[in-house]
Amino acid sequence: MLRTITPKANDPIFGLQKLAEHIVCDLWCEADENDCLSKLKMEHETIVNAYGWLKDEILSIYERCEGLSPVELLKIKQAFHQNNDIEELCNGKPPVYLDNLPAVVEDKMKPLFVKFYEELLERAKVDGDKLEYYEALYKANRFHNCTCCGFMKFDTGQLERREAYDHYLPKSKYPFASINFKNLVPLCYKCNSDQKKDKDPIEGGRKAFYPFRTQPINLEISTTLSSEFVNSLYDSVVNDIDEIDTVPPKIKDIEITITSVEQEQVETWNDLFRIRARFSETTGQFSFRLLRKMSRHFRSEKDKNSSWNYIQTLDHYIDEFKPDPDLDENYLKIPFLNAAKKCDSLIEVYG
Repeated sequence: MLRTITPKANDPIFGLQKLAEHIVCDLWCEADENDCLSKLKMEHETIVNAYGWLKDEILSIYERCEGLSPVELLKIKQAFHQNNDIEELCNGKPPVYLDNLPAVVEDKMKPLFVKFYEELLERAKVDGDKLEYYEALYKANRFHNCTCCGFMKFDTGQLERREAYDHYLPKSKYPFASINFKNLVPLCYKCNSDQKKDKDPIEGGRKAFYPFRTQPINLEISTTLSSEFVNSLYDSVVNDIDEIDTVPPKIKDIEITITSVEQEQVETWNDLFRIRARFSETTGQFSFRLLRKMSRHFRSEKDKNSSWNYIQTLDHYIDEFKPDPDLDENYLKIPFLNAAKKCDSLIEVYG
């Protein structure tokens, strides 16, 4: 992740997760010969009584749970709490997987909680609204671009459009977190649908960046350019050959290195979203245009000051980009310009 998201912890959108917790921990995991609905808290009666299918599913699963042992019921309750501690799971705490739980969890509970997110949240009797919550997140964070990749523009919500929520821990493996908005992260369609899909960030016990954590994410991005690509830049910038007539940049020609004290999380981020390759591709797309801009600025300054050199031009723009790294892919332009400072062929021409 390039940056974290400040959540809105008291939003009504979290109400349905409280209902899920009550149903699992206070009804199903306390299943006995007593009537199920007599245990239902008054605050949840309106929702449950409003939808016959919901009440029927709750009662059906309650009956299945009556046949489970106290040990099995305790395992389900513990799994609910453990698999909803999203931040700790991202930090390496082991989850409880479906194959370690009674079959009723995967057979009956999982489909119901997926339905909670896909259908129940949209119903009139349920507090919380996906678009309104997205607008609240946008207002609190002002994320103009995707917080994961940095270059896809985010909808503001004003046109009744929003980015999709990604189940960061996939609901196929962690159904108890299906409606937990600490696990639902707004991502651009390229990060969500094209790249991550149903991948599991914590697969195999690996660590992952938690998108809603309070501490910032500190990364250092550096770029290395191949000699072939430098030659193409030289032809375009120095010999004034049109970009379309040069060799198109390849991902392998622009090596992106991302370093952090949380390197394991960086590797997970890269695996989920192909971040390095996408950063390389994006760098290649702006590289010719950006260096042409540098050359125009260099010539303009050189006319005014004969001692002005190309390194000063590059440093000028690096300093200009630093205060706003999230703007216009500046977080990638800075390492690219630092790499350009090492291109001797360009530096020798311009001095």
